[in-house]
Amino acid sequence: MFRVSRRVDYGLRLLIALAVDQNSGSQATSRLAARLDIPLAFLHQIGRSLIQAGILRSSPGPGGGLRLSRSPEEITLLQVLETLDGPVRISACLDQPNCDEDPDLPSAETWADIQQSLIGELNKINLTSLVDKAKYKSAVYTPVPGYTPVSKSIAI
Repeated sequence: MFRVSRRVDYGLRLLIALAVDQNSGSQATSRLAARLDIPLAFLHQIGRSLIQAGILRSSPGPGGGLRLSRSPEEITLLQVLETLDGPVRISACLDQPNCDEDPDLPSAETWADIQQSLIGELNKINLTSLVDKAKYKSAVYTPVPGYTPVSKSIAI
């Protein structure tokens, strides 16, 4: 089953937070971890992977921390997924040479087509669009203390 890992989920939280506040310069990892509710050691691991991939940049010392290394428009969901979890694969067969030619696996070609479609869609989604969705969600749905909504759906 294709499932988004906690590592990717936390990585996206981190990247969205940095993109929203990108004019603030570098942000301290301890403050980011507390604000985003990510264990500090895990945030460091995720940050290290994103730095190695050229998605983040770090600045040491007082006033240092993490910041995006390029614009949010240039960072795709596919890049983040593959950086933090490795290549997108929906079937183990697709890692084998000539998988789609095996007569015992007639579904391999279908899985390969689906995987290519998924990769294409993940590559279309950039960090800017994720930031826009996060801003919209927080602007539209603001919980009121003591109020439990029946549904979070919104009629537009």
